[in-house]
Amino acid sequence: MDYIVVYEYNQNAGGNAGVCFTRKFKSKAEFQQTVPDPNAKIIIEAATEKSASFLNALTPEICRITAAIEASSNTDGTIDIYILDRNLNLAADQIRYDRHFSLINDLDRFANFEFEKCIACLEPTEKNFVLNRALDLSESSNGRVDIDIIIKTFIKQTIRDILTNRMLISF
Repeated sequence: MDYIVVYEYNQNAGGNAGVCFTRKFKSKAEFQQTVPDPNAKIIIEAATEKSASFLNALTPEICRITAAIEASSNTDGTIDIYILDRNLNLAADQIRYDRHFSLINDLDRFANFEFEKCIACLEPTEKNFVLNRALDLSESSNGRVDIDIIIKTFIKQTIRDILTNRMLISF
């Protein structure tokens, strides 16, 4: 039987902060031999599949968006616009799934969440520009986002702004 551990990325994880994820180990002993991830904290050990799914579905929506941006960035802070487009659409799909999962399992995804994503984006990189813009998408302090705005407006405007900025820099 698997030993399931649910984690949550912390502020050290950049755009991934706030995202819950699950790792399965063959045993508790195997888990205890792993090196702790400094970018994540343990939420629960020895979780059931069901409780792990519940916790993962509670990931704040804005965190799904910022994680998609983080996964689209290069090491120099630039954004791969094609990957950004794909990742933001995948994040929107995950948000829809989380909402549906929460609805059929009667989970209140926003009851105890105080959104405090402290990405003090200091360096003027494309990644930080997009992360800061994404934080404005959150509808309220609970981290909920408007998926239609992401799909219809945010992706197109952000890609256009990145390309415009690149053209201005190249002159």
